[in-house]
This record gives sequence, C-alpha cells and structure tokens, in this order.
Amino acid sequence: MHSELPLVTFVIPTHNRAHILRDCLESVVNQTYKNIEVVAVNDNSSDNTEEILSEYSLRYNYFKFFKSSGIGGNAARNFGVEKASGEYIAFMDDDDICELFRIEEQIKPVLQSNFKYDFVISSFYIFNADGKKIEQVDFLKPLDSIGFTVRWLVKKSLIEKAGGFDESQPALQDVEFFWRLKNYANIYFSPKIVVKVRNSSISVTKDHTKMINAIKRLLELHGNKMNEYERNYWLVNLCKKYAFQNDWEGYKSSFKRINKLRMPVSGMMLLLIYKLKNTFLIKVHSKMQIEAFRFKNFLKKSLKFSFRSFHISTNRQSYPR
Repeated sequence: MHSELPLVTFVIPTHNRAHILRDCLESVVNQTYKNIEVVAVNDNSSDNTEEILSEYSLRYNYFKFFKSSGIGGNAARNFGVEKASGEYIAFMDDDDICELFRIEEQIKPVLQSNFKYDFVISSFYIFNADGKKIEQVDFLKPLDSIGFTVRWLVKKSLIEKAGGFDESQPALQDVEFFWRLKNYANIYFSPKIVVKVRNSSISVTKDHTKMINAIKRLLELHGNKMNEYERNYWLVNLCKKYAFQNDWEGYKSSFKRINKLRMPVSGMMLLLIYKLKNTFLIKVHSKMQIEAFRFKNFLKKSLKFSFRSFHISTNRQSYPR
C-alpha cells in the first residue's frame, strides 16, 4: 500500500562520524513512513564509516551508499541528490537524529494540499551530550531565509531547477541555496519538531576570512531580496568578523551600510566597538542579541497564549445556577 505514496530519499553525507553514525541511521531506517530510500555518501572517511554503511546496505534493500574522495558536505549532498530515485528529498546530517515520524509528518501537507506544496520546512531542537533538550529552533525567526537542511523536505525536481547547492559558496551554502529555492517553491512551514540536532554541530566557523567572503557573496547575490532586518543582520555579522581580524577598514565599510535607525542599540554598541577597537565587546553584543531574541519569542508566545485564554473566556457561555 505504501508504494502508492511518493518515494522519499534521505540524502546523508558523512565524514568520520562512525562513533555516532548509527544513531542517525537507526532513526532513518525506522521511519513510520515506509516508502523511503536512503542514499549515504561516504566523503573520504578514514574511520570505520564504510563498514557501518556496508552493514546497513546488506540489511536494507533500499539503503545504498557511495564513496567520494573528500568533495565536502554540500558537494556530497548534490551527489546524493543525483543518485536519488525519490520524488522528494529529505536531507540528514550524520550527527543528528530524526524523530521516527519525521517523513510521515512532513509529507502530510504535501498530500493534503494535493501536491501544491513542494518544500516543507519544520522545526528542530538542539540537544547536548547528555541527550537533554537545550533549545527549540522553529521557523518563526526574524529572517526571511531558512537554513539547516535537516529540517527540509524538498521535491527533487525543485532542487534540480534551482541548480543545487553552490559549491563555490565558501560557507552558508544552505542559506544561499534557500534564496534560489524560494524563487520556485510553494513552501509549507510546520512548527512540529521532526529532528534532534546535536549541539556540537551548531557552531559558527572560526575561519573569519571564509565567513567574510561567504557573507559578502550572500549579500551580493541576494541582498536585494532580503528585508531590512536580514540585511542588517548579515552586515552586523560582517562587522564582527572584520573586528576579529583587526580589519577596521572593512568593519567601517560594513558599519556604514547598516540602517542604525532600525537597530539603534546594535548601532551604538558597534560604534563603541569601533571607537575602542575592543573585540571583547563583540561577545557582549552577541549575548545581548541572543537574549533579546529569546525574550521576543517568549513575549510573542505569552501574548498569543493570553489572547487565546481571553478569547476562550469571552466566548464561554454562562449558565444560571
């Protein structure tokens, strides 16, 4: 019966994660949605990754893996998509874990809309080494772009139409690719958590030159499509990266492009950082940004709950005693 449902291919690039790879693979092969295929790409691993992948390919006839010689994560994703037979692609990282209902949940809006939606974006939560939930990350953030491919279910033909991941993009390849996908997609946003992301995989690269080039290229390609908040967001991050390199001319150039009227607190803080040439204040500013975002989310959810409670109470019928 499940053959009547669309075939979904998991694309999993992996590199030297044999010690945790089984956690990922078990969550994939035990999906409640049964019409799946798994395409793993072993990206030049030097541990026993290939042995594990070989074991799974012998155990499951829908599981196949390929070798590559160190082509990198996004090139491996492109390669995996090319080898996929599925109509829809579910990206997965080798250190993360799917909820067992992930595909069943993500395919629902596709089927219920009679295939109108071809790009489903869900929520995830971050967990630590003890397996405890640290933070939920949903799509309700003040950026137009949605990164983290582990939360995506995308129609394969849409990926091909948008041209796949840009392997020349130094970093932020998922964000850059999202802007191209967005041109063609009918997107469905779901607040349902479908993936658990390991905290160790949530990191900002320490290669500041790489990030500077990535942000500059992202703004060149897609800055005109971004709302003002997002443009400012990337320019602020560009300032921080320049500061860590003591490139204060680059910092000044990026700072000039920020709309300080829309970000007065950040504007004053960044000006202070520039005047004092003090990179410690960048960490303070980043902490302030995180806490402000969390407070806004808390306030939004609290107001939503309060409004709902008010709505219920005002519509409740009263009965004579």
